[in-house]
Amino acid sequence: QILREQLDNEDVHCGAMCSQLRNGKKCVYRMGEDPEKDGVLIDASKDDLHVRMVFKCIHRGKALFTKVRKNLDRPFARKLSPKIIVIELPLSNSVVWPHANDSSSLAYFATGMKLRVLDLDTLEFLPDLSFGEYADGKAMVRREVYSLKAVIDGT
Repeated sequence: QILREQLDNEDVHCGAMCSQLRNGKKCVYRMGEDPEKDGVLIDASKDDLHVRMVFKCIHRGKALFTKVRKNLDRPFARKLSPKIIVIELPLSNSVVWPHANDSSSLAYFATGMKLRVLDLDTLEFLPDLSFGEYADGKAMVRREVYSLKAVIDGT
């Protein structure tokens, strides 16, 4: 089924992600999946999920949230719970949506002039790949090749 009605109590997020409240807890899922079967229950208190933490995607049954911080030199990731990973990134001009495919343990983020790669199994970042120019956020991963659009010489 290609089209479907928006479900009761459903919020739609960027990246074709959705969420619903169930018994006071948020459940997140991909738009094309069954929330009852495939949903990830966010088992964290509102105190743990800060306002600046943004739900980005689901990877292998875990919800990925990002948080951007001004005074952070290097990105880092941590488990907030068994089903929640928080990725903290230094402030840059933009944060591209993470590309995380269930067939790989890697998540890719283009942040300003750097490509950051996180191994979601170990929660370790690989060395950054620096671009000479600014990446504007139009990116994709296909067949293990990361492609993105960059601004070169200001054009």
